[in-house]
Amino acid sequence: MRGRRATRGFTMVELTLVLALVFILSGIATMRYIDLRNEAYSSSVAGDIQTVRLAAFNHYADTGGWPPTAPAGTAPAALVPLLPPAFSFDKGQYKLQWFTTGGGGGGDSGVGGGASTAEEQPMLAIIITSDNRTLMDKLAQRLNRGGLPFAYVGGQLIYFIAVPGVGV
Repeated sequence: MRGRRATRGFTMVELTLVLALVFILSGIATMRYIDLRNEAYSSSVAGDIQTVRLAAFNHYADTGGWPPTAPAGTAPAALVPLLPPAFSFDKGQYKLQWFTTGGGGGGDSGVGGGASTAEEQPMLAIIITSDNRTLMDKLAQRLNRGGLPFAYVGGQLIYFIAVPGVGV
């Protein structure tokens, strides 16, 4: 019995191979999880864009003017009553910014009412900023699939609602 070797247990090579396989599979699962999380965030951003856009149109219908520009992460005071309760422009992973320029920071700007020149029409946009480049790429892909007007410049994604000469 002395020369006979016990056959119980695994060899070091077998254990190493199993561990390597587990690490490879966990790496793939982690990358897929991150991709799915960014896809969910991009879906959330797209929903937030639509929410802000509708609130801005409601504000225009009520007052005849567009809300003024607000800093990134801060909802314009004029939009707050028109947004869902606890709606935030600072979501942690990304920030929204309402941007208005041209004629339309309040009062009747003539937009939609037959404005004749580009100077009378405002440019309306929602600017999205995030440090997560993958999220921004996913959002750009999502907006591009929908044929929505946007620009991706310097780490910021600008979703255009109205552009002078084009209208709302």
